[in-house]
Amino acid sequence: MLGYYINFSNVLNGKEVPGPPIPRSAALALVVRELPTDAAQVYDTKAASCEQLQFKSATLGPLLADPQIGDGAGLVDVVLTSDGLRSNDSNTYYVDRVTTANLSLGIPGDAGPC
Repeated sequence: MLGYYINFSNVLNGKEVPGPPIPRSAALALVVRELPTDAAQVYDTKAASCEQLQFKSATLGPLLADPQIGDGAGLVDVVLTSDGLRSNDSNTYYVDRVTTANLSLGIPGDAGPC
């Protein structure tokens, strides 16, 4: 597995169930718990539709250095969104209403569009 989503609230038939979105600080705290303790933030970029962060971990580097994986730098990209909110047809990112975190293998210097 090279990436996964953390859903802070779920959407069923266009309705949020069971819990409300959470603030950015709480979402980030949950994301950081998924990373090794030596993970350090490389960047944090906010856009209209998401927030992109990258972390680097010396612990992950050797584990991901296999040529089939190809990430010896130990980078993890994180994208926080407010997707799925009933009132969010424009996919606007709200720092006080985060619904999803997407964690994936990092790409050096990558902070492309959301």
